Amino acid sequence: MRNSPACPPPDQEEGPGQEIPTKPTRPAAIRVPINASLKARYDTLRAQIDAAKAKESRDWDAIWEAAGAIVEHEPPLYVVGGYKTAPEFFSEVLGENSRNA
Repeated sequence: MRNSPACPPPDQEEGPGQEIPTKPTRPAAIRVPINASLKARYDTLRAQIDAAKAKESRDWDAIWEAAGAIVEHEPPLYVVGGYKTAPEFFSEVLGENSRNA
């Protein structure tokens, strides 16, 4: 059966220690144009969050109002800020998981 056309030649048989080629793990980067007005709105709200975080307890409402505006906007403004999901935005910007947000 080794010489049948359906079997690869002995030097091409897979075995332990042989590497099997794999597909790339990351897709190529995709560039998406960003609407300037959405980016400006995101930047304004993000600046409010950063300023309020500096005063933490006094500006707790300001932090969450701005975060809510970013997440609830249609389309969501966190995408413009480079985040793929709301949980990713909450985690990286506010240090909170989405359940606490």
